[in-house]
Amino acid sequence: MKTILCLFAAALFCKTTFASPLRFPERGFYNVGPVTVDLTPLFKWWGSAAAKNWTNGMVRPLPRWLRITGTNFWTSGQGWIVAATVEYAPGHATNLLIYLKHPPAQDRLNFFWAVKNVDAMQEQYRMDSEEMEDYYREENKAHGQAEAIDNVRNSSSSLDQEMKISGQMANSDASFATRERQKAQEKTRLELNTLNTMTTLLAQFETRKFYRLDFFALDTGFKSNGLPVLDLGELPPGS
Repeated sequence: MKTILCLFAAALFCKTTFASPLRFPERGFYNVGPVTVDLTPLFKWWGSAAAKNWTNGMVRPLPRWLRITGTNFWTSGQGWIVAATVEYAPGHATNLLIYLKHPPAQDRLNFFWAVKNVDAMQEQYRMDSEEMEDYYREENKAHGQAEAIDNVRNSSSSLDQEMKISGQMANSDASFATRERQKAQEKTRLELNTLNTMTTLLAQFETRKFYRLDFFALDTGFKSNGLPVLDLGELPPGS
């Protein structure tokens, strides 16, 4: 268990992280259909040699979907005004002030939740894992005592009643340690699932210091108060 815990801690704090726009390939537009769009072809193309060698006039999947990145944005109605870098293909970008519909507000909240709680959760997981190991040792010790008492009882009938009581006490101790170990085991399982969720999320960002918007969004062709309107589409619930 200690080896597993140490390996997990090393992965948590030493992992190299990379921001990526290749998240949430399915986007919903439920006010016009409903309609869903699968961005998987664009995701695959974006990391290909064809994308890196793209020049004006060349065809690419889903040409109205653009990569937008930015760290400065302001709430405006139900959207965000974003000082964005807008990218049609890798290395082909321009800076624009845009209006973003369906902004990733929940994704931003999830990011700050993970940043705020990941260290405390890691420490809680470490302590609870050590407690679980203690219950393992107590459980094994009590079972060993019960077995030893049974062996003595089998070899000496004169001590039978005394050994019977001692054996019952040892078995009771073992049962208690088993129950507590199982509770601690379930607790650490849930904590590990939460840690995995946190680290998976944080691995998609270059830094934990601030939230960086990095998504593909649809160029609607419309403007709002003079700003080009891009639409992220609706992300899966909880995203």
